[in-house]
Amino acid sequence: MTDSVIATLIAVAVYIAELVGVGLAIARKRDTQSAIAWSLAILFIPVLGLVGFLIFGLERVPSRLKRK
Repeated sequence: MTDSVIATLIAVAVYIAELVGVGLAIARKRDTQSAIAWSLAILFIPVLGLVGFLIFGLERVPSRLKRK
């Protein structure tokens, strides 16, 4: 494969990851400001924003366990 094809495939993969990340941020975050902030971070800093959201932004404790 040529370098331009590889670069295009990487760009498409990053774009798809951004869309999935923004979708997750909007769907999973209950606080509107938080969802907007994570979405902007993912869009403006694609790789770091997405990794940061996956590490810090996703709530891993179910809400029924938080109440206890």
